[in-house]
Amino acid sequence: MDDEHPSGFMAFVNMTDTARFRPVDTMRLTRATWFLFGHLTSTTDGCGLTWRSTSRPPGGKNTTGGETPTIRLNRLRTTGARAGASIGGPHGTDPATTCETQSRLTAAYRNTLSRWNLTHLDFEPTAIPSPTTTRKRARAVATLQKEFRAQQRPLWVSFTLPLTSSGLTPSHRATLKATREAGARIDAVNLLIPLKSTGLQGTGHTIQRAVTHISTALALDETTTRHHLALTPVLTHSRDLTKSQAQTLASYTHRHHQPWLSLRGPTPPPTVLQTLSDQPD
Repeated sequence: MDDEHPSGFMAFVNMTDTARFRPVDTMRLTRATWFLFGHLTSTTDGCGLTWRSTSRPPGGKNTTGGETPTIRLNRLRTTGARAGASIGGPHGTDPATTCETQSRLTAAYRNTLSRWNLTHLDFEPTAIPSPTTTRKRARAVATLQKEFRAQQRPLWVSFTLPLTSSGLTPSHRATLKATREAGARIDAVNLLIPLKSTGLQGTGHTIQRAVTHISTALALDETTTRHHLALTPVLTHSRDLTKSQAQTLASYTHRHHQPWLSLRGPTPPPTVLQTLSDQPD
């Protein structure tokens, strides 16, 4: 996968929660060259995007150390890394659900990509979107993808969805299918994998169910679907993920030629992070 597209270990950063963001340290530890910042949410007028805390509900205190998003992203780019942004998340709202005008929604996404010079846009819906919302978002994305192609620029679009015991929920399957049918290209589906007391036990089977669901929704064969599937374990505690489990995940991702591996939640020990970013020969 070329360097225009997210690959390897993708570092996730809470744009408004991380007081001390040190991209060089993160890159040295994880060899990450791609970062995903979260989360963008709808503005008060419903047709714009702004940054919101990913771990606190509206009104929660943010701690950015005085750095604006622009400063953070510019500092990141001086290291040669690339960045994307995620819309929605635990306490965010996609303007596709709040903006009634198709043209204003498209402009909101376009302005976000332009303002922060992004080449990756991720959508993380937490509420069940209506068919109308899904179609509006898909049409806006399809328009932007066409614009980027005309300019010979890359635009990588992904959906971050939770992995359940049955794979993907029916509503999320419907969202992927409706997005494709409305003309938008989905480059990757990023599965949020909750790590509970059983660790990774049974995860392989649930991932396979999700692969089947995604391949049907995107009209792809299962081998191709694997190449569009990213994995993101969600930790509750920093020691939820062991070095052995990290090796299993890294090997799985490499074996199936999947685009990226990431993490959410507390930061695990350095040896675990380094193992996740290892690329077997």
